[in-house]
Amino acid sequence: MRYIHPQGSRRGFWDSLLERVEQVYDLEDTMVVINGDGAGWIREGVESFPNCIYQHDRFHISRDIKGALPEAFKNKSVEALRDNDLGRVMELLEAGLERTTGKQRKRLEVVKENFRSNWEYILDYRVRLQALGYDCSGLRGLGSVESNVGNFKSRVRARSWSRKGLYAVGNVLFKVMEGSLGNYTGQVVNRLDERLKGIAKAGAQVVKKVVFGEEPGIKKGHFPCLDQGNPRVRSHVPASVGGGLRKLEANSSGCSPRPHPFCLNGNCGCPACIA
Repeated sequence: MRYIHPQGSRRGFWDSLLERVEQVYDLEDTMVVINGDGAGWIREGVESFPNCIYQHDRFHISRDIKGALPEAFKNKSVEALRDNDLGRVMELLEAGLERTTGKQRKRLEVVKENFRSNWEYILDYRVRLQALGYDCSGLRGLGSVESNVGNFKSRVRARSWSRKGLYAVGNVLFKVMEGSLGNYTGQVVNRLDERLKGIAKAGAQVVKKVVFGEEPGIKKGHFPCLDQGNPRVRSHVPASVGGGLRKLEANSSGCSPRPHPFCLNGNCGCPACIA
């Protein structure tokens, strides 16, 4: 058994699936069975394959019938559906209409009409294939997967699956069913190792540039205290020290000395005074 995980939007789903399936099977000699819940876009898939039949999902039919019929008819209807006795199911639906009223009756009428209009597709696909001459020994019924979809619809505190998260979980499940999860995780680990090596190499280049790429020297900056107009501040910086700092600042910045707004005409030790 093979599991295929097609990609793409709903519009391109069948094209993507057809491309993947053709890589594995010769579709000219293969009968394709599509199982769906009645949604139109799923039925459209029948047109994508040369030999294909549609199966209306038995899980949905069984659920709808049991939910609409009175209690006395539920088990009988499920047994009849399991035996592919669709005539008997229809009889039970009609009998149920005689025992129901109001909203339950309207609901049962909808279920009955849905059953009647999908009669051909509700009949088990194995019965139909046998009528066409196919050997169906070993084939299983469809619909068991649908009963587990609720596990993916679980919402906790208003949370729901994102498209990215659901795709990731689906991809892992397909790999598990294919028995190829080990190979897949090995490829992921190898790609991760290569990525980490690339990050480490890039980081080493940055460190090398910082450590060896710049020439050592005096850190360029400014001494704000030398520009203060408060005499108390300037009094703590002797003229010789202040002049030396300003020369250092001027040399480190590569700019010529310029007087500041509080120049004391030769008494404050600014570059203009020293010059």
